[in-house]
Amino acid sequence: MAHSFGEALIIAGTLAVCVDPFLKTSFARELGRNTFHHLLGYDLPEQIRDRLKNIALGTRVYRKDLTIGCRFEPQTEQRMRLYFEISFEIINPSNDDERYKPYLAFERAMNGKMEEIAFFGEKNYTITAPKLKEKVDEPGIFEVFGYDRTIKPQKSGNRYRVYLKYSVVTPEEFYHVIAFAAPTIGVTLCVEGPPWLEIQAPPGDRQLEGRWEYSRLFMTEQHLNIRWWKKESRESTPDTTI
Repeated sequence: MAHSFGEALIIAGTLAVCVDPFLKTSFARELGRNTFHHLLGYDLPEQIRDRLKNIALGTRVYRKDLTIGCRFEPQTEQRMRLYFEISFEIINPSNDDERYKPYLAFERAMNGKMEEIAFFGEKNYTITAPKLKEKVDEPGIFEVFGYDRTIKPQKSGNRYRVYLKYSVVTPEEFYHVIAFAAPTIGVTLCVEGPPWLEIQAPPGDRQLEGRWEYSRLFMTEQHLNIRWWKKESRESTPDTTI
């Protein structure tokens, strides 16, 4: 009886080691085929299938409880400087350690100024006034990175949080696009500006004066727009969305 039980444990361990990777490989292979026809009842273009496959297999970490503080400060010559303070938690849902480094990018016209990048985990760090570097393969885009750190699986109990502080310069009446560089669940936007300025953002799940709360998921490359104008003048050229 003990001999049979021992054999069963060996077989179970072998299956756990060998079959699980096999299933993952099989899953990846199936995603590469046109299985969406069977799931949805119709075909999807290859580009869409590849994108969905990359989302399913490429999401190694995500962010949650992202807070955005934005303060408006009028400048000379009808310009406005927006000061941002952003913080979020990084989650690793997998069973393996993952590498992560904070990232931010600015268009040249935004006149971005990075003030601080901070990371809180096993190895904390703070970078004051990190320098922006223009992308070689995409002129006009300036980017900045934090240090590379290991993010342990969520089940380990370790917590990781990132803090970013920066500012941009815009016209006095304009808009600002916050694009998400990683999947993000739960966003809170808080704005503060002069009393003569009307500031708006997309409707949230909960909304108070100067505060919007979004419980939904923002996927990579999705965005959140902040728009503002003088209260005595709401006329503007409408945007076109394609």
